[in-house]
Amino acid sequence: MSKLLKKETPRKQEDDMLKHYTAWKANNSYIKNYNEDELRPGDVLIRLYQYTPKVTTSAASRLIDDKGVPLIAKTYRRIIPVAKVIKANIVDSSPFPDLKPGDIITVSDSMATSKINPEWHMYQEMLKERPAPTVDEIPPKYINRFSEWNKYLYITDKIKASPTNSDALTFIIPQVLIKTRKKS
Repeated sequence: MSKLLKKETPRKQEDDMLKHYTAWKANNSYIKNYNEDELRPGDVLIRLYQYTPKVTTSAASRLIDDKGVPLIAKTYRRIIPVAKVIKANIVDSSPFPDLKPGDIITVSDSMATSKINPEWHMYQEMLKERPAPTVDEIPPKYINRFSEWNKYLYITDKIKASPTNSDALTFIIPQVLIKTRKKS
């Protein structure tokens, strides 16, 4: 399968990502959807930046996994520890007392790193049993620390059965998790 996938040069990927990031920074259209939401003091509502390459109609991009997700998009999806402020209720002790909607902030770089998946570790232990159990899907060995942010997840429409792609990147975090604010 890897022979079918034509790899882009790292420079091309960086250029595409920079264009995507620039467009993401400029788009504040969704912020108004949160006008009715009030935050507790010290909380900040943010949307993380995610880059997923455009999938072309070439034969290579039509390769999909068993859930219908294009393999090339699954391979190159990147969540970066950069976020846009949607709303903030800052308390006086903040190093960024004038934080406002549309500001670009950074959070801990460790959020974008990987760790060994505990489910994979349990799977490895199960393999030692005799007879070895059968499983539907082998868990991935590594997962990204992004999953640790689930406790901060903010789903806009509480009635919907499942969160939207945007909801999956929207969080209410304590202001202390903000590392820096980017200058325009």
